[in-house]
Amino acid sequence: MKCEYCGNQRSGKARAQGLSEGQYDDLLNFETSARLGEREKAALAYAEAITWRLESDDALWERPHRHFSEAELVELGCFIALTMGQQSWLRLLDIEHHEVLAGTGASMAPGLGTPQELAASKAAGDYWAHVPGPAAERG
Repeated sequence: MKCEYCGNQRSGKARAQGLSEGQYDDLLNFETSARLGEREKAALAYAEAITWRLESDDALWERPHRHFSEAELVELGCFIALTMGQQSWLRLLDIEHHEVLAGTGASMAPGLGTPQELAASKAAGDYWAHVPGPAAERG
């Protein structure tokens, strides 16, 4: 399961440092990514477990502990919790990123800064969260 609110977030700082849209795709499909290393995949698996409330077992904890100290895991966990809280809040209010501090760059969803840009992006055939279903099949 993928979260559209989360999947549409973008870091302006990361983009300024050269992160490409294809690298965002790697984040969404991190386990099969050829670009990401084991440390990055361990951090993303940790984030996935927190986000989707996956069952905790020894294997879940062994993987991130191979790459991160206890302090680093706490820091990662706090950042993940803050981000997930933001997404939960947006869903509760039934608002999109562009509606938070409208007219500013605070939405963290570049290219989706207006209702028109959001609608155009979601209507595009290559929109990352597009899942064909019965309505799409009826045309």
